[in-house]
Amino acid sequence: MAKKKDQEETHAVSVTRGEGPGLDWVKIDYRVARDGSLSPNSKALYMALATYVDIDTRASDYRPPYRRELASNIGRSVSTVERSLVELKEYKLLKIVNQYDEENPKLLKASHYILLDGGWWARRVLERLEAAQQGA
Repeated sequence: MAKKKDQEETHAVSVTRGEGPGLDWVKIDYRVARDGSLSPNSKALYMALATYVDIDTRASDYRPPYRRELASNIGRSVSTVERSLVELKEYKLLKIVNQYDEENPKLLKASHYILLDGGWWARRVLERLEAAQQGA
């Protein structure tokens, strides 16, 4: 019973404004979820990244996560996160904007992540509208 209480308290903190997007859910693309060619680690990372991005812009501007934080989110190592980031970029689902420390340009800060699935959704909406207009 104590474990359930701890989970509820953690959940309450994770959706507090300023700590996260303020939502109890995230938006993901159904094709990604059903694509067997994408590794389970990359799918998990995609879902974790979706919790950090703005629902409209699909960018992690409010508080970009560090890679070790993402590793903790999906229960995998930082090297697995690195491999999954490459896979998501190759899948054309993710853009990464590296941020460097101004005082020490060799030091990488938390990267900004932009999920590109919003563009997919917009194109599919346009395709449906065009199909409906041609059929009318």
